[in-house]
Amino acid sequence: MNKSIVSIITVCRDAFPGLRRTADSVYSQRTEMLEWIIVDGDSKDGTIGFLEGLREPWIRWISEADNGIYDAMNKGLGMARGEWVWFMNAGDTFHDETAVEKVLAAPGPVDLCFGEVLVEGEGGSILGRRSEITPHQLPDALQRDQFRLGMVVSHQAFVPRRAISPMYRSGRYKYSADLDWMLETLKGCRSSLHLGDLARIQREGATMNHWRVSQWERFRILCRHFGMFRSTSDHLKIVLRRFVHAIRTGYWR
Repeated sequence: MNKSIVSIITVCRDAFPGLRRTADSVYSQRTEMLEWIIVDGDSKDGTIGFLEGLREPWIRWISEADNGIYDAMNKGLGMARGEWVWFMNAGDTFHDETAVEKVLAAPGPVDLCFGEVLVEGEGGSILGRRSEITPHQLPDALQRDQFRLGMVVSHQAFVPRRAISPMYRSGRYKYSADLDWMLETLKGCRSSLHLGDLARIQREGATMNHWRVSQWERFRILCRHFGMFRSTSDHLKIVLRRFVHAIRTGYWR
């Protein structure tokens, strides 16, 4: 397969309505230079019938039991053949029909494309860009040190070349392995490119539903990458920043 394609990886389990939503968004892309890999966790909600009806040669899927979302993501990485990898889980969508085209147009030295996500509330209402409703401000270019105060970019708008993309530490982190994965990916990144609005996501998810556990995991990840003393000091800044942000916007998380 031509390497100048984007491998879109979608993991799901009993999330058929969300998968249909993501499918519509994938089909809407104006370019044909993509493949869609779906890793289903042995769903029982009609997902299998939908997958069996997909006949396009650029779509591949598996359905089997897994050990969690990051184990499923690793399966998707192992199946990917494209130059770029883009994780769009069930329910996530591209911002518009040109999103994949923007990544494919990135110049040679760029190893990572990234951008904003629009966050949706109940009923599909737009709450705002992630940088507007969270304390995380998106920089012009990504560097590892910017992650000391948390995940500055959503994984749905973080699109690295497959060559620099490691496997997730799925056995160590249950809800926040994406932060660790981003930090590991950035070790091999020569340069990054801000592409503006790239995706739309729903506010509720596994991390939001397991907030305290995920925050403890994130602290452990930051300690691993930046050291215990530095990360402890940084977390005092994180708490203060979050408190100020909550007063200003009404969003604590």
